[in-house]
Amino acid sequence: MFPDFFPNVGNQIRGGNESNNDWNEPNAEAMGRLEHLDELIEPLVDNPDDKYKNSNSKPTNIFISIILCVGIICAIIILFGIIFFLIAHTYEVLVLYNIKRKITFSDGSIYIGKAKDSPPLLEDDPQPHGKGTLYYANDDIYEGRFVDGKKHGKGTMKWKDGRSYKGHWANGKRNGKGFYKFSDDDYEDGTFIDGEFSNGKVFYTYDNGDIYKGDLFNDMKYGRQKHGQGKYTIYKTKIVVEGTWRHDKYIENPEIDKIIPKLTHHQ
Repeated sequence: MFPDFFPNVGNQIRGGNESNNDWNEPNAEAMGRLEHLDELIEPLVDNPDDKYKNSNSKPTNIFISIILCVGIICAIIILFGIIFFLIAHTYEVLVLYNIKRKITFSDGSIYIGKAKDSPPLLEDDPQPHGKGTLYYANDDIYEGRFVDGKKHGKGTMKWKDGRSYKGHWANGKRNGKGFYKFSDDDYEDGTFIDGEFSNGKVFYTYDNGDIYKGDLFNDMKYGRQKHGQGKYTIYKTKIVVEGTWRHDKYIENPEIDKIIPKLTHHQ
């Protein structure tokens, strides 16, 4: 190959005594042959796969772009859905269930406080739900918490005849710790179950004037019984019996227990 493309160059190298002019002319001819050689080699150097890849890259890029756009649109729709749900739920909790509303019942009772409908604001009979005050038609008043229209949680009930209860409620009845005051100075301070006093401290004035102050247990079968530490004062004789009681009996001195009448507290 060397002699074919560069014959004069080879001669110049071998006969190094020729003049510079003789060198320059064949050198120019050799440069032309080099350029021709580059044109012959270039197609062999280029990778034929590159043209194939470039011809297919545009459809692939378009497909990827479409997938990305669809994904972004779906993400935006989901995000807006979540935001809308949170706003609606927040409005329902903070506004619908927390604004004071006035409800007038068919019996003439009036409720002012938080309430709810199911679904919100779509029914004609909203129910007390949350904190509010119920003014009964007979002038009784309850102030406290409600759940689905029933007294539930902490609340205070005041009856027209002077009785009152302050404490816990469940399903519309006295349940849990509470303080119940009768229309006089008597009271029950302890635990209530389904509206009835169960156990705790009491102050009872019996119909004959006797007074008991101390622990009491309300037996389901035998009723209220002095049980625990307590003091019993006999009104007529002014005798004071103080000590330990078990099931309505004064156990420290059975003889004294005989003179204490078995009376039922007024209800």
